[in-house]
Order: sequence, then C-alpha cells, then structure tokens
Amino acid sequence: MGKVHKNPLMHRTEMRVQIVGEATVSRRRAKDLLAGADSHQTIIERVEKPFGRAENEVIVRVYENQFALTDTEPAYLLARDGFTSTGKKPGGRKLGKELKNRQKRVRGTKKPQK
Repeated sequence: MGKVHKNPLMHRTEMRVQIVGEATVSRRRAKDLLAGADSHQTIIERVEKPFGRAENEVIVRVYENQFALTDTEPAYLLARDGFTSTGKKPGGRKLGKELKNRQKRVRGTKKPQK
C-alpha cells in the first residue's frame, strides 16, 4: 500500500496506491483490486504509468457516504466513474452539425405530393 491520508473535513480517505506487474490498469480493474474499498463510494482520480516500468500509480479517494462523494467531486470525475451521466447528446459533435444542416435544407420547403 502506498500513502494513506485521512481527510475528515471532506469525509474521505485519500490513497496513493502502486499496482506492480501489470500493463496499464483500467479504472474498473483498479477498483476491483482495491477490495477493501467500497466501489460505490470510491473515485479514481488518476492512473499514472511511468515509462518503461511494469507498475501503475493510482490516486484513489474513498468517501464515507454517497452524499459526500456527489457533493465534493467534480462532474467530469463522477461521469467518468459512472456515477452520473454527462449532459451531452449521444453521437458527438459531428452528428449534431450534420443534423443541424439537414434541418436547414428541409426548412421552408413543401412536402412532395403523393
């Protein structure tokens, strides 16, 4: 285990953990390896992989309750770890622009008569 720091003001425990012997670890795999931490109250802030070494350094925050987690963490980290969804529409930027331009072409024209 790496460094562990209790933060009672934020109702969390902050840890810096090293995972040795694997390629780059996914966030889900890192949560599974931290068996003692409750996955519903755990946020993985960063996964660092030093070049040329078979180890990963993971920065983890384990909260005491769900309210402290959603109240403290930024929205992008909550969305990244699957706690909330982003406000983005599915399909991305290009699809949105294509739909907008298609609507511009159709607007103001009559429907063809059958």
